[in-house]
Amino acid sequence: MSAEKSETYMRALAEARLKIQRMQTSPNYRSFLSVAAIEAFAAVEGSVLAGKPLSPPKYEA
Repeated sequence: MSAEKSETYMRALAEARLKIQRMQTSPNYRSFLSVAAIEAFAAVEGSVLAGKPLSPPKYEA
């Protein structure tokens, strides 16, 4: 992969991660993903795109 393509890829990946973070912090995020939906996504994608958080969720005590 050329340096230009690599830079473009890394920029696109960073933008995608930011969008996922915004979506995961949305108040309605959990209502969007059911257990069945997460399992279906996990069957084809084993990452945050499968409904798993980028990092463990932070819960207020």
